[in-house]
Amino acid sequence: MPQPSAEMFFATAEHDNQKLVALGVHSHFNNPDDPQFGTIVETWREYLEQEPVAPIAVTEGGAREPRFSDDPAVPDEVYALRLDGEMRLLSTLAGKANVPLITGEPMPAYSEIYDVLRQTGEAGVDPSVVFYYYFARNVPQWTRMEPQPSLDEFFDPNTNWGRNRLPRFSDLNADYSPSTINATHQRLYGEPFDPMKVVTYDIDASHPDMQCVADTIYEQRDRALGKTIVRLWNEGRSPFVLYHQGHLQSAPVHVELAALPFYTER
Repeated sequence: MPQPSAEMFFATAEHDNQKLVALGVHSHFNNPDDPQFGTIVETWREYLEQEPVAPIAVTEGGAREPRFSDDPAVPDEVYALRLDGEMRLLSTLAGKANVPLITGEPMPAYSEIYDVLRQTGEAGVDPSVVFYYYFARNVPQWTRMEPQPSLDEFFDPNTNWGRNRLPRFSDLNADYSPSTINATHQRLYGEPFDPMKVVTYDIDASHPDMQCVADTIYEQRDRALGKTIVRLWNEGRSPFVLYHQGHLQSAPVHVELAALPFYTER
């Protein structure tokens, strides 16, 4: 396997012809000039060359459909990356190789997140804050999209973004419209909602309520990811996992990875 580009997390495990490759980006990106792009493509190529038994790709933040370029001058991998970052890149690589792809941590219903917050004493974090957190975390993705839709289109439940996220809020019985976004932002930050300013925030640390939601969600996501990797391994699959390195290095995931045979990381 190639050496990962600077600061990327890289780990492998193997047993006979069963392989695990876990690659962690140090930052989400959609620029093909980023060295992480070449590392991902090359690592995927070498993974396939080893002919692992029952290969499967595992991606962050929801399984995406592969997307292919209509322009002969633009490779599929570049097109997919520019469209939706490294997650779409992996879905396209997997699609071209006929390798199945799943998400490592299916999103819980948002009522579950809210229930956990209430149980831990964070009663002041209301459902609109949980919704706003997810929305704000996805604004940077919207800014990277090429071509870029309007924010209303990005928010529309008939788009990919809306279909993937908005229906899960129905169990909170609340109205999550653009006006709700504006009102929640105004209440939290004391100023009108400006998506280009939100991009500059560290959302998790931008407000105590945001930090409460983030801590709860990350713990649930990481536990689910660790269990998914172990389940796939125990089923005899060979997972190729592409995630942000923070998830792969979290305690719930790392303890599961480190227990796999001949596990190494660098």
